[in-house]
Amino acid sequence: MTQGRLDYLLALLPAAVLCVVATAYLWRWQHEPLSSWRGGGFGMYADINDERGQVLRVYVLREGWTQVQLTDRLKARVTQVRLNPSRSAVTAFADYLACNERFLGQHPGVTRLRLEYWEFKFEVATSTMRLVKRLEVSRAPCAAP
Repeated sequence: MTQGRLDYLLALLPAAVLCVVATAYLWRWQHEPLSSWRGGGFGMYADINDERGQVLRVYVLREGWTQVQLTDRLKARVTQVRLNPSRSAVTAFADYLACNERFLGQHPGVTRLRLEYWEFKFEVATSTMRLVKRLEVSRAPCAAP
């Protein structure tokens, strides 16, 4: 390999690395509910990253879907999910609720539960805030021991 060819390839290396990083970023942005503060954009100072802008809803299925309120004992877990709203965090919380005897005891006859993670997003075109569902996870309750 000649020195000129090597110099040419070395000059292309930063652009290739940038393309790989940008591709990984775009994939994560499409498949994970990333906020601008957690790698989801370059406008982290223009985004609303406040607990009031993040909503975690829990529904139980008996004869129909009913939204339920979580007890204060679960607030720490809800806060963890809202601070790190990844698919794995929402799924882990759904698994926890599906096997939590206290939660299931408060909602007898549940055949399925569903968690939804929502975020407020600013729409530039209309200059309005809109609540957007970013994730939904559904689980059957764990079998009784």
